Amino acid sequence: MGVWPARGGRSREEHYHLRRLGVLMGLWAPFVAHAMTTGNTLGPYSIAVFLTLGALLSCSIWNVYFMKKPLVGEPVISAGISGAPCRDICGILGA
Repeated sequence: MGVWPARGGRSREEHYHLRRLGVLMGLWAPFVAHAMTTGNTLGPYSIAVFLTLGALLSCSIWNVYFMKKPLVGEPVISAGISGAPCRDICGILGA
């Protein structure tokens, strides 16, 4: 895994992931435009709900994955989530 020194130390793998994620984010707009103009259309609040649910689901999956297998550095979680279930629930609720 080579490092590009002129790019602030980002690896080629990081650049690959950033480009891929940028393309995926750009694909959202055509789907929204299609959903708002054809057939049984969605309103702006419906689209906001779908975006929020998609982001919540996606983040809960990808955050755990990248904590276990980061692009650079040591894993944050090595043996999964270890601790009392009460603490996990409090962390999820933000308490």
